[in-house]
Amino acid sequence: PTLNFMFIGFGTTLNILSILVGAAIGVIVGNKFKETTRSLMMDVLGAVTLISAAASVFAMWDKSLVEGNPQRSSIARSSGLFIDWRGCGIPP
Repeated sequence: PTLNFMFIGFGTTLNILSILVGAAIGVIVGNKFKETTRSLMMDVLGAVTLISAAASVFAMWDKSLVEGNPQRSSIARSSGLFIDWRGCGIPP
């Protein structure tokens, strides 16, 4: 069966609603924890985020990614677009 409720921007709308609902739940539930427990949970979530980011950056040096696109990886190309957009003059 086809999903008929999809529209342009549905994913963005769903993402925003999910963030708002999650934030509301976090505020309600978070206030029930002690400050030390909340601080520990934030530290753990920060560490998980950093480890995940490091794993993603490490994947940029994967040999198959470089061989698949000898000029630049797609991440480097995206970075080049961003830098050019910022006015640094580096072409994409």
